[in-house]
Amino acid sequence: MFLLSIRRIAVTFAALIVLGVAWRYWHEARLRAACGPRDQVTEYSPDGRYLAKYCYFRDTIILRLYGSDNMRVIAERTYHDASGVLVSLTWTRDALIYPEGDILKTIKLPPSLYDRILTQLP
Repeated sequence: MFLLSIRRIAVTFAALIVLGVAWRYWHEARLRAACGPRDQVTEYSPDGRYLAKYCYFRDTIILRLYGSDNMRVIAERTYHDASGVLVSLTWTRDALIYPEGDILKTIKLPPSLYDRILTQLP
């Protein structure tokens, strides 16, 4: 009897985690879909091989990296930043550096296969 109740609690907890992750993904997918051409700010890499576009949605920022040869999305980040500071991208020879709050994050150039696969998801 005791083992059965532990199993029910574990299954319920796992289901709640899956629902939470699914809801967050759905919410961010809606934001990514709403990021239209009029809402985007564009920056070019110094060597001209890449193009970065980003959109602001209150405290959420959507950053997309495009290859300039075929204009396909090759990396994408959705992150939250409540600081109110405008995005400041820094291009280096092998990375795109962007602020996520007080932390600087990077996208390797060229983006990894994992990044390229993630851009194919809605």
